[in-house]
Amino acid sequence: MLQIHSILAPVDLSEHAREVLAVARALAARFKAHLDVLYVLEEPVFPSFYQAGAAALYGKAPDLREQAHAALEQLIEEVSEADVAHGIGYHVRQGQAPEEITAFAEEHDTDLIVIASHGLSGLTHYLLGSVADKVLRRAPCPVFLLKVGGKSVLAPPWPGRRTPADGRPPRQPVAASTRNCRMERIAVGSPEIWQARSTMAASCSSVSGRSMALMS
Repeated sequence: MLQIHSILAPVDLSEHAREVLAVARALAARFKAHLDVLYVLEEPVFPSFYQAGAAALYGKAPDLREQAHAALEQLIEEVSEADVAHGIGYHVRQGQAPEEITAFAEEHDTDLIVIASHGLSGLTHYLLGSVADKVLRRAPCPVFLLKVGGKSVLAPPWPGRRTPADGRPPRQPVAASTRNCRMERIAVGSPEIWQARSTMAASCSSVSGRSMALMS
């Protein structure tokens, strides 16, 4: 059984922060876990969603750290702490978001990170990369990747979930452990493997057909 005692929810103070917080809160309530909400005040290199979200809501104030604390307090006030058995903490750090998020997770023995995917693409993705992608690769714990703006993954009804199998013992997905879901294993291979299998199947079918013709 998957044990989760500490959940980290990095937020960017954009309009999607509430979605991330709602999912993280629901998971924390489900697992009776402590919830940490983290905002990273990034050192500007290129404009990012983290900076754009903060600037849009709170402008260019001299003390951005203070404003970030105020913003997090406002967000957390909207969350009923009664739903989270072991409380909610909020934190502001300065630096590059992927590094600070993974460092926080390591320092606080985080069991699960809930983070939004903003769907960057094209030149923007090339220049900035995706914070979620980098966290996914570097995180010391499982990552719950949430596509913001879509359907809630916590709202019923819950259809069957599919998880890829690579031949190793399957790992219990976090989403399945939050509800009684039916799990179905699927195999994923390279196009070359599937082309070879299709060719072999077609050859076998052809041979079988000729054999039956001879027998009749």
